[in-house]
Amino acid sequence: MSGYARSRETRLLSLPRLTQVLFLRSMLIKFMLSIRLRRIGKKGHATFRVVVAEARSKLKSKFVEDLGWIDPHTNKFELQKERITYWISNGAKPSVTAAGYIKKSGI
Repeated sequence: MSGYARSRETRLLSLPRLTQVLFLRSMLIKFMLSIRLRRIGKKGHATFRVVVAEARSKLKSKFVEDLGWIDPHTNKFELQKERITYWISNGAKPSVTAAGYIKKSGI
């Protein structure tokens, strides 16, 4: 065992039982992904990119993949259906608004 693993086990033994369970669960769940809208465009005329990002990250932070765009002023949008189905099958959960546009696109 490496020094890091030994120190982690020693640290784990000193924690109360509930904290041990939560600590182990956080080690198993690496990150959860969500499909959501990211605002772009100018003031007064917002457009959105549909992106796959970590669920706990901020809206303007880095994202994993860009899946399309939405212009709510003209009701036009374009989505990559194959990639959206891939990410949903791998556990990404769409937001309420993104799910509505995904449903409109026929996925």
